[in-house]
Amino acid sequence: MASTSVAPIEIKETIAPATEVRKTYIQMTKTERKALRSHIRTEIKSQVNQQKAKLSPSSTDATNAMDKDLMLATIFGAVGIVALIIGGDVFYIIGGIAMIIGVVFLLSGSSGNNQDIIHKKPDL
Repeated sequence: MASTSVAPIEIKETIAPATEVRKTYIQMTKTERKALRSHIRTEIKSQVNQQKAKLSPSSTDATNAMDKDLMLATIFGAVGIVALIIGGDVFYIIGGIAMIIGVVFLLSGSSGNNQDIIHKKPDL
């Protein structure tokens, strides 16, 4: 049960905490702004470096480099399309062969990457 006694409440005066003076960016002097910008820049760089350290090297290599099969498929596909656009009996044959080779490289590159995913056993 709640207490029903009547007792005077004493309010203690607390000492007001020291007010921290903050300046907005516009109120700062030129040297203070420069120091603030350099401090922020170093903090951002340290955060970015920490995030880069967390990434595995394989993920960064995968994003920076194009797969060789994909590169060859792109080259042969472009050569095939250009040869077909130029036209003529010889260029139609060269363009068709280049397109077939490009499709073969495209399919061989994509099937090689998917095999790792398909045959990987799930972690239990």
